[in-house]
Amino acid sequence: MKPEVEALVRKSRRSLAAGRLLLSQGFLEDVASEAYYVMFYAAKAMLLSMGEKATQHRHVTRKFQELFIMTGRVESKFYEALESGLKRRHLADYETDLTYPIPLEEAEESLEEATAFLAMAEGCLVEGNQ
Repeated sequence: MKPEVEALVRKSRRSLAAGRLLLSQGFLEDVASEAYYVMFYAAKAMLLSMGEKATQHRHVTRKFQELFIMTGRVESKFYEALESGLKRRHLADYETDLTYPIPLEEAEESLEEATAFLAMAEGCLVEGNQ
C-alpha cells in the first residue's frame, strides 16, 4: 500500500477514535463531523489507491460513486452513508443546536456507519494489494 494511502487510513482511524471519545463525552455535533471525516479520509484512500487524487468533498463523493458504486465494487449503501454524512457534517458545523439538534441516536448511527465504511475501505484496500 502506498504511504499516502496508509496515512489517509490512519487519519480515518484517528477520526473514528475521536468520534467515539466525543460521543462518550456528549459532544454530539462534533461526533457528526468526525463520523463524516472517517468516511471522507477512507474514500480518499480508496480513490488514491486507484490513482485518483481528490481533495474537495464533492469531488471525492462523485469519484467514489463513479469508481466504486457504479462499477459494483462497493454496495450503494456506502455512497448513501458518505452523502448523508456530508450533509450531517455541514449542518453540525454551520448550524446551531437550535436549528439542528443532533439526537444521541443519530450520533450513534453516524459512528456505526463510519465504522462500517472504514471496515469496507480497509477490505477493499487489502484486496487491491493482493
